[in-house]
Amino acid sequence: MMKGKLFLDIHALQVVPPSCLNRDDTGAPKTAIFGGVQRARVSSQSWKRAIRTGFRDGLDKNELSYRTRQVEELIKAKLMAILPDVSEESAAALVKEALITMGLVSDKSKDASKNKKNTGADTAEEATEEVANAGQKKVMFFISTFQMQDIASIIARTVAEGKKLATVKKELKDALKKKNGIEIALFGRMSAADAEFSVDACVQVSHAISTHEVENEVDFFTAVDDVDTEGAAHLGDSEFNSSTLYRYATVEVHSLNEYVGDTEKTAKIVRDFIKQFVVSMPTGKINSYANNTIPSVLYVTLREDKPLNLSPAFERAIPASTEGFVVPSAKALEEYALDAYGDFSMPPIKSFVVGKYLPKLEGQGGRVNLSTLLDTVEDYIGGLE
Repeated sequence: MMKGKLFLDIHALQVVPPSCLNRDDTGAPKTAIFGGVQRARVSSQSWKRAIRTGFRDGLDKNELSYRTRQVEELIKAKLMAILPDVSEESAAALVKEALITMGLVSDKSKDASKNKKNTGADTAEEATEEVANAGQKKVMFFISTFQMQDIASIIARTVAEGKKLATVKKELKDALKKKNGIEIALFGRMSAADAEFSVDACVQVSHAISTHEVENEVDFFTAVDDVDTEGAAHLGDSEFNSSTLYRYATVEVHSLNEYVGDTEKTAKIVRDFIKQFVVSMPTGKINSYANNTIPSVLYVTLREDKPLNLSPAFERAIPASTEGFVVPSAKALEEYALDAYGDFSMPPIKSFVVGKYLPKLEGQGGRVNLSTLLDTVEDYIGGLE
Protein backbone atom coordinates (compact mmCIF):
# COMPACT_ATOMS: atom_id res chain seq x y z
CA MET A 1 0.00 0.00 0.00
CA MET A 2 1.31 3.45 -0.91
CA LYS A 3 2.43 5.52 2.07
CA GLY A 4 1.46 9.18 2.32
CA LYS A 5 -0.17 11.44 -0.24
CA LEU A 6 0.89 11.83 -3.85
CA PHE A 7 -0.65 14.16 -6.42
CA LEU A 8 0.23 14.29 -10.10
CA ASP A 9 -0.44 17.69 -11.74
CA ILE A 10 -0.51 18.16 -15.51
CA HIS A 11 -0.22 21.63 -17.04
CA ALA A 12 -0.40 22.30 -20.77
CA LEU A 13 -0.45 25.22 -23.18
CA GLN A 14 -2.19 24.28 -26.39
CA VAL A 15 -2.79 26.33 -29.51
CA VAL A 16 -6.19 25.72 -31.09
CA PRO A 17 -6.85 27.32 -34.51
CA PRO A 18 -10.34 28.44 -35.62
CA SER A 19 -12.70 25.95 -34.01
CA CYS A 20 -15.85 25.42 -31.98
CA LEU A 21 -14.78 22.70 -29.55
CA ASN A 22 -17.53 23.17 -26.98
CA ARG A 23 -20.79 25.01 -27.70
CA ASP A 24 -23.25 26.79 -25.44
CA ASP A 25 -27.04 26.66 -25.85
CA THR A 26 -26.90 29.15 -28.75
CA GLY A 27 -24.29 27.18 -30.68
CA ALA A 28 -21.49 29.66 -29.92
CA PRO A 29 -18.13 28.58 -28.47
CA LYS A 30 -18.21 28.69 -24.68
CA THR A 31 -16.47 31.63 -22.99
CA ALA A 32 -15.71 32.88 -19.49
CA ILE A 33 -14.80 36.19 -17.89
CA PHE A 34 -11.42 35.84 -16.16
CA GLY A 35 -9.23 38.71 -15.09
CA GLY A 36 -11.93 41.11 -16.26
CA VAL A 37 -11.86 40.05 -19.92
CA GLN A 38 -13.55 37.39 -22.02
CA ARG A 39 -11.63 34.16 -22.56
CA ALA A 40 -12.24 31.13 -24.74
CA ARG A 41 -13.37 28.20 -22.58
CA VAL A 42 -13.70 24.46 -23.04
CA SER A 43 -15.64 22.84 -20.21
CA SER A 44 -14.08 20.16 -18.06
CA GLN A 45 -16.96 17.80 -18.93
CA SER A 46 -16.19 18.15 -22.64
CA TRP A 47 -12.49 17.42 -22.31
CA LYS A 48 -13.00 14.69 -19.69
CA ARG A 49 -15.22 12.82 -22.11
CA ALA A 50 -12.54 13.11 -24.80
CA ILE A 51 -9.93 11.81 -22.34
CA ARG A 52 -12.16 8.98 -21.10
CA THR A 53 -13.10 7.89 -24.62
CA GLY A 54 -9.44 7.50 -25.51
CA PHE A 55 -8.48 6.05 -22.14
CA ARG A 56 -11.08 3.26 -22.28
CA ASP A 57 -9.65 1.97 -25.59
CA GLY A 58 -6.77 0.47 -23.60
CA LEU A 59 -8.99 -1.35 -21.10
CA ASP A 60 -10.09 -4.95 -21.23
CA LYS A 61 -13.77 -5.11 -22.24
CA ASN A 62 -14.62 -6.60 -18.84
CA GLU A 63 -13.18 -3.49 -17.14
CA LEU A 64 -15.27 -1.02 -19.13
CA SER A 65 -17.88 1.25 -17.55
CA TYR A 66 -20.83 2.89 -19.24
CA ARG A 67 -22.39 6.28 -18.52
CA THR A 68 -25.81 5.68 -19.95
CA ARG A 69 -29.59 5.81 -19.62
CA GLN A 70 -29.74 2.18 -20.78
CA VAL A 71 -28.75 0.54 -17.47
CA GLU A 72 -31.85 -1.68 -17.41
CA GLU A 73 -31.19 -2.94 -20.93
CA LEU A 74 -27.54 -3.69 -20.22
CA ILE A 75 -28.30 -5.68 -17.07
CA LYS A 76 -31.15 -7.45 -18.84
CA ALA A 77 -28.72 -8.68 -21.50
CA LYS A 78 -26.42 -10.05 -18.78
CA LEU A 79 -29.37 -11.74 -17.05
CA MET A 80 -30.61 -13.38 -20.25
CA ALA A 81 -27.11 -14.74 -20.87
CA ILE A 82 -27.27 -16.45 -17.45
CA LEU A 83 -30.93 -17.55 -17.83
CA PRO A 84 -31.35 -18.23 -21.58
CA ASP A 85 -34.81 -19.71 -21.07
CA VAL A 86 -36.29 -16.61 -19.49
CA SER A 87 -38.39 -14.40 -21.77
CA GLU A 88 -37.27 -10.86 -22.56
CA GLU A 89 -40.37 -9.47 -20.83
CA SER A 90 -39.73 -11.47 -17.66
CA ALA A 91 -36.06 -10.48 -17.62
CA ALA A 92 -36.99 -6.82 -18.01
CA ALA A 93 -39.47 -7.08 -15.15
CA LEU A 94 -36.90 -8.73 -12.86
CA VAL A 95 -34.28 -6.10 -13.61
CA LYS A 96 -36.80 -3.31 -13.04
CA GLU A 97 -37.78 -4.86 -9.71
CA ALA A 98 -34.13 -5.15 -8.69
CA LEU A 99 -33.41 -1.52 -9.53
CA ILE A 100 -36.50 -0.41 -7.60
CA THR A 101 -35.39 -2.57 -4.65
CA MET A 102 -31.97 -0.91 -4.74
CA GLY A 103 -33.55 2.54 -4.90
CA LEU A 104 -31.84 3.35 -8.18
CA VAL A 105 -35.17 3.99 -9.91
CA SER A 106 -38.51 4.95 -8.41
CA ASP A 107 -41.54 2.71 -8.09
CA LYS A 108 -44.01 4.55 -10.32
CA SER A 109 -47.03 2.73 -8.87
CA LYS A 110 -46.19 4.07 -5.40
CA ASP A 111 -45.39 7.47 -6.86
CA ALA A 112 -48.72 7.44 -8.64
CA SER A 113 -50.62 6.69 -5.43
CA LYS A 114 -48.73 9.38 -3.56
CA ASN A 115 -49.30 11.82 -6.39
CA LYS A 116 -53.01 10.97 -6.40
CA LYS A 117 -53.25 12.07 -2.78
CA ASN A 118 -51.20 15.21 -3.36
CA THR A 119 -52.89 16.33 -6.58
CA GLY A 120 -56.42 15.06 -6.15
CA ALA A 121 -56.23 12.89 -9.27
CA ASP A 122 -59.34 10.74 -9.59
CA THR A 123 -57.58 7.56 -10.68
CA ALA A 124 -54.21 5.89 -10.35
CA GLU A 125 -53.90 6.10 -14.14
CA GLU A 126 -54.31 9.88 -14.02
CA ALA A 127 -51.77 10.11 -11.23
CA THR A 128 -49.32 7.94 -13.17
CA GLU A 129 -49.71 10.19 -16.19
CA GLU A 130 -49.15 13.28 -14.05
CA VAL A 131 -45.96 11.73 -12.61
CA ALA A 132 -44.74 10.95 -16.12
CA ASN A 133 -45.55 14.45 -17.29
CA ALA A 134 -43.64 15.83 -14.31
CA GLY A 135 -40.48 14.57 -15.97
CA GLN A 136 -39.85 11.10 -14.50
CA LYS A 137 -37.57 9.80 -17.22
CA LYS A 138 -34.52 7.58 -17.25
CA VAL A 139 -31.46 9.35 -15.92
CA MET A 140 -27.79 8.90 -16.79
CA PHE A 141 -25.91 6.54 -14.51
CA PHE A 142 -22.30 5.38 -14.53
CA ILE A 143 -22.05 1.60 -14.07
CA SER A 144 -19.23 -0.88 -14.56
CA THR A 145 -19.37 -4.17 -16.42
CA PHE A 146 -18.47 -5.96 -13.18
CA GLN A 147 -21.43 -4.37 -11.39
CA MET A 148 -23.87 -5.27 -14.15
CA GLN A 149 -22.66 -8.87 -14.08
CA ASP A 150 -22.90 -9.12 -10.28
CA ILE A 151 -26.43 -7.68 -10.20
CA ALA A 152 -27.57 -10.07 -12.93
CA SER A 153 -26.00 -13.01 -11.05
CA ILE A 154 -27.76 -12.05 -7.81
CA ILE A 155 -31.10 -11.79 -9.60
CA ALA A 156 -30.62 -15.18 -11.30
CA ARG A 157 -29.63 -16.92 -8.07
CA THR A 158 -32.51 -15.38 -6.10
CA VAL A 159 -35.04 -16.45 -8.73
CA ALA A 160 -33.58 -19.97 -8.76
CA GLU A 161 -33.96 -20.13 -4.97
CA GLY A 162 -37.58 -19.01 -5.22
CA LYS A 163 -36.98 -15.91 -3.11
CA LYS A 164 -38.16 -12.34 -3.48
CA LEU A 165 -35.63 -9.77 -4.62
CA ALA A 166 -36.50 -7.68 -1.58
CA THR A 167 -34.75 -10.31 0.56
CA VAL A 168 -31.41 -9.55 -1.12
CA LYS A 169 -31.72 -5.77 -1.06
CA LYS A 170 -28.46 -5.25 0.83
CA GLU A 171 -26.58 -7.61 -1.47
CA LEU A 172 -27.91 -5.81 -4.55
CA LYS A 173 -26.94 -2.42 -3.14
CA ASP A 174 -23.50 -3.70 -2.18
CA ALA A 175 -23.00 -4.91 -5.75
CA LEU A 176 -23.46 -1.35 -6.95
CA LYS A 177 -20.98 0.01 -4.43
CA LYS A 178 -18.20 -2.50 -5.11
CA LYS A 179 -16.14 -3.15 -8.25
CA ASN A 180 -16.71 0.38 -9.52
CA GLY A 181 -14.29 -0.02 -12.38
CA ILE A 182 -11.24 2.05 -13.27
CA GLU A 183 -13.19 4.70 -15.17
CA ILE A 184 -15.56 5.32 -12.25
CA ALA A 185 -12.63 5.41 -9.81
CA LEU A 186 -10.89 8.00 -11.97
CA PHE A 187 -13.81 10.20 -12.97
CA GLY A 188 -16.25 9.60 -10.13
CA ARG A 189 -19.99 9.00 -10.09
CA MET A 190 -22.79 11.24 -8.87
CA SER A 191 -26.02 9.52 -7.94
CA ALA A 192 -29.09 11.68 -7.45
CA ALA A 193 -31.15 8.60 -6.57
CA ASP A 194 -29.04 7.60 -3.56
CA ALA A 195 -25.93 9.35 -2.31
CA GLU A 196 -24.42 6.06 -1.12
CA PHE A 197 -23.90 5.10 -4.78
CA SER A 198 -21.83 8.24 -5.39
CA VAL A 199 -18.08 7.83 -5.85
CA ASP A 200 -15.49 10.55 -5.31
CA ALA A 201 -13.27 11.03 -8.35
CA CYS A 202 -9.51 10.51 -8.19
CA VAL A 203 -9.12 12.95 -11.09
CA GLN A 204 -10.01 16.63 -11.34
CA VAL A 205 -9.95 18.44 -14.68
CA SER A 206 -10.25 22.22 -14.91
CA HIS A 207 -12.09 24.18 -17.56
CA ALA A 208 -9.54 25.06 -20.21
CA ILE A 209 -9.30 28.83 -20.69
CA SER A 210 -7.40 31.01 -23.13
CA THR A 211 -4.40 32.83 -21.69
CA HIS A 212 -5.52 35.95 -23.58
CA GLU A 213 -8.65 37.87 -24.42
CA VAL A 214 -10.88 36.34 -27.11
CA GLU A 215 -13.81 37.56 -29.13
CA ASN A 216 -15.92 35.00 -30.95
CA GLU A 217 -16.09 35.45 -34.72
CA VAL A 218 -18.78 34.52 -37.23
CA ASP A 219 -18.25 32.35 -40.28
CA PHE A 220 -20.85 33.12 -42.95
CA PHE A 221 -21.10 30.17 -45.33
CA THR A 222 -22.98 29.10 -48.41
CA ALA A 223 -23.72 25.67 -49.88
CA VAL A 224 -23.89 25.23 -53.64
CA ASP A 225 -26.23 22.70 -55.23
CA ASP A 226 -24.17 20.25 -57.32
CA VAL A 227 -26.92 20.06 -59.95
CA ASP A 228 -28.47 23.53 -59.94
CA THR A 229 -25.33 25.64 -59.60
CA GLU A 230 -26.95 29.05 -60.02
CA GLY A 231 -26.83 30.85 -56.69
CA ALA A 232 -26.57 29.35 -53.22
CA ALA A 233 -28.80 26.49 -52.15
CA HIS A 234 -28.25 27.27 -48.48
CA LEU A 235 -26.94 30.19 -46.43
CA GLY A 236 -25.88 30.04 -42.81
CA ASP A 237 -23.44 31.20 -40.18
CA SER A 238 -21.40 29.57 -37.44
CA GLU A 239 -19.48 31.11 -34.55
CA PHE A 240 -15.88 30.13 -33.84
CA ASN A 241 -12.74 31.35 -32.12
CA SER A 242 -9.04 30.54 -31.92
CA SER A 243 -6.91 30.55 -28.81
CA THR A 244 -3.92 29.41 -26.80
CA LEU A 245 -5.46 27.42 -23.96
CA TYR A 246 -4.15 26.69 -20.48
CA ARG A 247 -5.21 23.16 -19.52
CA TYR A 248 -4.84 21.55 -16.11
CA ALA A 249 -5.68 18.23 -14.45
CA THR A 250 -4.64 16.51 -11.25
CA VAL A 251 -4.64 12.85 -10.25
CA GLU A 252 -4.92 11.85 -6.58
CA VAL A 253 -2.52 8.96 -7.01
CA HIS A 254 -2.73 7.62 -3.43
CA SER A 255 -6.54 7.39 -3.58
CA LEU A 256 -6.40 5.66 -6.95
CA ASN A 257 -3.86 3.20 -5.58
CA GLU A 258 -6.09 2.53 -2.58
CA TYR A 259 -8.85 1.56 -4.96
CA VAL A 260 -6.66 -0.46 -7.33
CA GLY A 261 -4.58 -2.08 -4.58
CA ASP A 262 -1.48 -2.49 -6.74
CA THR A 263 1.13 0.19 -7.38
CA GLU A 264 2.21 -1.23 -10.76
CA LYS A 265 -1.37 -1.18 -12.04
CA THR A 266 -1.86 2.30 -10.59
CA ALA A 267 1.28 3.45 -12.40
CA LYS A 268 -0.03 2.05 -15.71
CA ILE A 269 -3.38 3.83 -15.24
CA VAL A 270 -1.65 7.14 -14.47
CA ARG A 271 0.57 6.71 -17.52
CA ASP A 272 -2.44 6.12 -19.78
CA PHE A 273 -4.27 9.10 -18.28
CA ILE A 274 -1.33 11.45 -18.96
CA LYS A 275 -1.10 10.22 -22.54
CA GLN A 276 -4.82 10.73 -23.18
CA PHE A 277 -4.71 14.17 -21.58
CA VAL A 278 -2.04 15.11 -24.12
CA VAL A 279 -3.52 13.57 -27.29
CA SER A 280 -7.26 13.95 -26.68
CA MET A 281 -9.40 16.60 -28.32
CA PRO A 282 -13.14 17.31 -27.95
CA THR A 283 -14.90 16.57 -31.22
CA GLY A 284 -17.23 19.59 -31.43
CA LYS A 285 -17.41 20.63 -35.11
CA ILE A 286 -14.04 18.97 -35.71
CA ASN A 287 -15.11 17.92 -39.22
CA SER A 288 -15.67 21.57 -40.05
CA TYR A 289 -12.41 22.90 -38.59
CA ALA A 290 -9.95 19.96 -38.41
CA ASN A 291 -8.42 21.52 -35.27
CA ASN A 292 -6.27 18.48 -34.47
CA THR A 293 -3.46 20.02 -32.42
CA ILE A 294 -1.24 18.85 -29.55
CA PRO A 295 0.15 20.90 -26.64
CA SER A 296 3.10 23.20 -27.30
CA VAL A 297 4.06 23.07 -23.61
CA LEU A 298 3.67 20.23 -21.11
CA TYR A 299 4.68 20.52 -17.46
CA VAL A 300 4.06 17.52 -15.17
CA THR A 301 4.76 17.53 -11.44
CA LEU A 302 4.52 15.07 -8.56
CA ARG A 303 3.55 16.73 -5.28
CA GLU A 304 3.15 15.51 -1.71
CA ASP A 305 1.34 18.51 -0.20
CA LYS A 306 -1.63 19.42 -2.43
CA PRO A 307 -2.54 19.98 -6.08
CA LEU A 308 -1.64 23.38 -7.53
CA ASN A 309 -3.54 24.92 -10.44
CA LEU A 310 -1.33 27.54 -12.15
CA SER A 311 -4.12 29.44 -13.95
CA PRO A 312 -3.54 32.61 -11.86
CA ALA A 313 -0.48 33.09 -14.08
CA PHE A 314 -2.96 34.33 -16.69
CA GLU A 315 -5.25 36.43 -14.50
CA ARG A 316 -3.71 39.34 -16.40
CA ALA A 317 -4.49 38.49 -20.02
CA ILE A 318 -1.45 37.99 -22.22
CA PRO A 319 -1.38 40.85 -24.76
CA ALA A 320 -1.13 40.19 -28.48
CA SER A 321 2.37 40.58 -29.87
CA THR A 322 4.61 39.48 -32.72
CA GLU A 323 5.70 36.57 -30.48
CA GLY A 324 2.21 35.13 -30.57
CA PHE A 325 0.77 33.77 -27.34
CA VAL A 326 2.72 30.58 -26.55
CA VAL A 327 6.05 32.21 -25.72
CA PRO A 328 4.72 34.95 -23.38
CA SER A 329 2.22 32.49 -21.85
CA ALA A 330 5.06 30.06 -21.08
CA LYS A 331 7.06 32.86 -19.46
CA ALA A 332 4.07 33.86 -17.32
CA LEU A 333 3.54 30.22 -16.31
CA GLU A 334 7.19 29.87 -15.30
CA GLU A 335 7.26 33.07 -13.28
CA TYR A 336 4.06 32.28 -11.41
CA ALA A 337 5.12 28.69 -10.63
CA LEU A 338 8.51 29.76 -9.27
CA ASP A 339 6.95 32.54 -7.19
CA ALA A 340 4.33 30.14 -5.80
CA TYR A 341 6.99 27.57 -4.89
CA GLY A 342 9.06 30.22 -3.14
CA ASP A 343 6.31 32.06 -1.26
CA PHE A 344 3.28 29.86 -0.64
CA SER A 345 3.72 26.26 -1.69
CA MET A 346 6.21 23.45 -1.46
CA PRO A 347 8.00 22.76 -4.73
CA PRO A 348 7.17 19.45 -6.41
CA ILE A 349 9.22 16.40 -5.47
CA LYS A 350 9.64 15.65 -9.18
CA SER A 351 8.85 17.62 -12.32
CA PHE A 352 9.17 17.14 -16.05
CA VAL A 353 9.05 19.53 -18.99
CA VAL A 354 8.12 18.59 -22.55
CA GLY A 355 8.81 21.31 -25.09
CA LYS A 356 11.35 24.12 -25.31
CA TYR A 357 9.47 26.97 -23.64
CA LEU A 358 10.06 26.40 -19.90
CA PRO A 359 13.87 26.51 -19.41
CA LYS A 360 13.63 27.74 -15.80
CA LEU A 361 11.44 24.77 -14.82
CA GLU A 362 13.68 22.15 -16.43
CA GLY A 363 15.94 22.01 -13.37
CA GLN A 364 14.33 19.13 -11.46
CA GLY A 365 13.46 16.51 -14.04
CA GLY A 366 14.97 18.10 -17.09
CA ARG A 367 13.48 18.46 -20.52
CA VAL A 368 12.25 15.14 -21.91
CA ASN A 369 10.07 13.88 -24.72
CA LEU A 370 6.60 12.50 -24.04
CA SER A 371 7.66 8.85 -24.25
CA THR A 372 10.43 9.34 -21.66
CA LEU A 373 8.05 11.27 -19.40
CA LEU A 374 5.50 8.44 -19.48
CA ASP A 375 8.14 5.78 -18.80
CA THR A 376 9.73 7.73 -15.95
CA VAL A 377 6.46 8.53 -14.18
CA GLU A 378 5.26 4.93 -14.52
CA ASP A 379 8.55 3.58 -13.13
CA TYR A 380 8.52 6.01 -10.21
CA ILE A 381 4.93 5.31 -9.14
CA GLY A 382 5.26 1.58 -9.77
CA GLY A 383 8.28 1.45 -7.46
CA LEU A 384 6.54 3.09 -4.49
CA GLU A 385 5.55 1.11 -1.42
